Amino acid sequence: MAQWDGNSEVFRTYFHGKFDQNGNSIPAEKVKGVPGHPWEEVCSDQDFGAVLNDGFIDISFDSPELSSAFWDMAAENGWDCLILENPKSGHMHTFWRKPANWKFKDGKDRKLACGLVADVHSGSTYIRLRVDGVDRFPPSFEPEHIQEAPEELFPVNTTIDLWQLTDGDGRNDSLFRYAYMLRKSVGFSADVIRRILDNANEFILADKLDKQEMNTITRPEALDYVEPDAESKLQLVCLDKVTVKGVDFLYKPQIPKGKVVIIGAHPGTGKTFIACYLAACVSRGIRFFDIPYMPSEPGKVIYITTEDGIADTIVPRLLWCGADLSKIYTIEDPKGELKFSNIDKFDIYLDQVRPALMILDPFQSFLGGKVDGNSANEIRALLNPVIALAEKYETTIVFICHYNKNNRGDAITRILGSMDTMATARSYLALGNVPGDQNGTKYMSHEKSSTQAAGQTILFRIDPENGGVVYSGTSNLKQSDYAALNAGRKDDTASIFEAKVLISENLVDGRCEVKEIKELAKANGISERTLQRARADLQLKVVREKFGGRYYWEKVEFEDIDPDQIKKDAKEYLDSLQGHVESAEHDKKVSK
Repeated sequence: MAQWDGNSEVFRTYFHGKFDQNGNSIPAEKVKGVPGHPWEEVCSDQDFGAVLNDGFIDISFDSPELSSAFWDMAAENGWDCLILENPKSGHMHTFWRKPANWKFKDGKDRKLACGLVADVHSGSTYIRLRVDGVDRFPPSFEPEHIQEAPEELFPVNTTIDLWQLTDGDGRNDSLFRYAYMLRKSVGFSADVIRRILDNANEFILADKLDKQEMNTITRPEALDYVEPDAESKLQLVCLDKVTVKGVDFLYKPQIPKGKVVIIGAHPGTGKTFIACYLAACVSRGIRFFDIPYMPSEPGKVIYITTEDGIADTIVPRLLWCGADLSKIYTIEDPKGELKFSNIDKFDIYLDQVRPALMILDPFQSFLGGKVDGNSANEIRALLNPVIALAEKYETTIVFICHYNKNNRGDAITRILGSMDTMATARSYLALGNVPGDQNGTKYMSHEKSSTQAAGQTILFRIDPENGGVVYSGTSNLKQSDYAALNAGRKDDTASIFEAKVLISENLVDGRCEVKEIKELAKANGISERTLQRARADLQLKVVREKFGGRYYWEKVEFEDIDPDQIKKDAKEYLDSLQGHVESAEHDKKVSK
């Protein structure tokens, strides 16, 4: 190739070089934003460089292997770009016009869509061209026309490393998820994705796929239906434009739809059986214990467990519970890739299946080994995307959680890890064994409900020969009551139960006068503290008849939200405020 004359639209200007005190060559001047020098003034220097022009990008490869793979790919595809190559190290700079849809930040070691890894720079980037009299990056290829960077060289955010994929190592599944990511997150068309994967297969993968395998991965039905994510935009919204909506349920009130639900328990209390029973009920569209199924048709389920075998434990229990296995899926994860930090993997499978329910058993397995489960900041950062996915796909996501060793703690604080784990859940069900029961009766106590009044405690037994889970009725006791019984504090538990009975018997039209019930409690030897605990368990609110009137305890009646009624009430309230304002203004004028 003839000696390069420096005439390239890629560079805006050139700069002189010099040596620092250690003898290293450094730019002699900062020429960003100033004219700099023409080629003729610097080309005879021992040290000089250039400044990248606006509208161009520099994609550089730092190893002979990466440079070689790029060369082969560029030659096969007929790409036209300026290439400067270090003949000693194999380090290569490639310069391209910046595409209109290029919205990526500069950075080192960026993964590119085709599987290559490169440093990416744009704008007024400095490029060393000669160091100590040696042309550091002489041109290896200088086309007449420089094209826009192809999609193969667009940076992507992914944990999948195409260089490391080998046959028999989940390669095809990884490539499908990679193709999904290119469509969903980057927004490439199906045709572009097929071209990118063809290039990756030819020049990047250690073990090539045959044509049939590649056609399966890039089949139209696997890519064309996927809608790319819309560009994120912050937007100020006035609340009078927001449409009010109620909360939907799978099972009301215990299992809200599209929310996070926690089921917590110690080992041996039936949490896996309950999870299987819940999955079976959703798959059939039938009652969960005595609670009706709310949707109009059976739903699909994804059940992911890291503790129990699918074939020898989960499937038999699902069958005992009468599940429709054609509607239940699991995800094989031999390398433990399914972590909340890899939320895109959950997104892929939720989008494929569109389940009504997803169960993660146990929750702690999906945090990842480097996550501090007691750190509120770390837990929130991991779980906020999970909450978003639940709402996005209207999927109830159930965390099966282990308890800590704090047997004296309340139901909420017994869940392992940060309180922010519990804060993400809209409903929390606590499981346990009924103390002293000879029939193996267990309880499911509804300890937290952020959408409706909590449901009654459900009693059940595990019996594989009679449907897996057998409903045994309900109870007014909560987990704290059973814990007190188990610890031998029977008098305290009995007193609360007695107080609940006293209150319930004296509710007239759902209310009782506070003064009267306190006098009755005192006459029956029930302390004020016990009476208040009973009121809290019964979820009675304090109301006043009128200003200066008597106080009552009243049952909370949760009803589904009526948007029209809310708007009507809001309008009446605003009108009343306007009336007060007009009246005040009138009084002010009169006083003047």
